[in-house]
Amino acid sequence: MFCCKPVDVHLVVNSKLIKDNERKKVKVIFYRSLVGNLLYLTITRHDAMFIVSLLSKFMNFPRCFYVRAVIRMHRYIQGTI
Repeated sequence: MFCCKPVDVHLVVNSKLIKDNERKKVKVIFYRSLVGNLLYLTITRHDAMFIVSLLSKFMNFPRCFYVRAVIRMHRYIQGTI
């Protein structure tokens, strides 16, 4: 994610993160590692605490939409370093 395009907002406005069984599944280990990286960052980045806790609710049943939200959060962190 070093060469990614940074964003200014950590989550898209009016996006709803709900449990959805119809979306395509992703690997649980991949999603957990992405969210785990963000959980590590919440020690020093308190502005990301709410979004990361919201994304960690979906660790058991990750879908593509949640992965896109986590990647957007990584892009936000990259842009605010």
